Amino acid sequence: MYPTVKLSQQLLNTPLGGYGFDNSAMERNLAFNELAIKNGDKEGKTNITSTGTTIVASDGVIVGADARSTMGNLVSVKNAIKLHRITDLIYAAGAGCKSDLEKVTAMMETEMELFELNNEGKKARVMMAGRRLRQYLFQYQGHVSAYLLVCGVDATGAYLFEVSASGGGFLKPFSADGSGCLCAIAELENGFKPDMT
Repeated sequence: MYPTVKLSQQLLNTPLGGYGFDNSAMERNLAFNELAIKNGDKEGKTNITSTGTTIVASDGVIVGADARSTMGNLVSVKNAIKLHRITDLIYAAGAGCKSDLEKVTAMMETEMELFELNNEGKKARVMMAGRRLRQYLFQYQGHVSAYLLVCGVDATGAYLFEVSASGGGFLKPFSADGSGCLCAIAELENGFKPDMT
């Protein structure tokens, strides 16, 4: 082995000063593992990602979000919840104002639950949730700061629907949103293939 390789290995193993985001991710993953063990998973294996991405695969949708909320260049909350349940098969990943996101997704969860109750158990569809979000956000013309990636699986297939705060919406095969979206989009554009498994 050449001395330069030894030096580079030493540099990689040397702890650097300052705050490292990998520490918070490690703590978060340990907390999720403990929660999984407490809920009956003997090995405690959880697979938490740190990218705010959503991808439509051949048989479903893959969604992930980081846990950091930012205000400009500052990390304001290290353990924010950015994935919101709308139904058992429809979720929304959000960027924007946290209070707006929580209120809009809670409202949408209630609307979809009422739809299912009023229609004798007929399941809500992803496009329906996306359309209702668009209608609601369009009324406020961007004053409700909620940017959502609505994704899920219904009787007609797997969908990813991007909804902007102004009420615009697009069906996409993959997307990323929020402060880290530029890095995520570059990776998604590089590695995405239709009908991924």
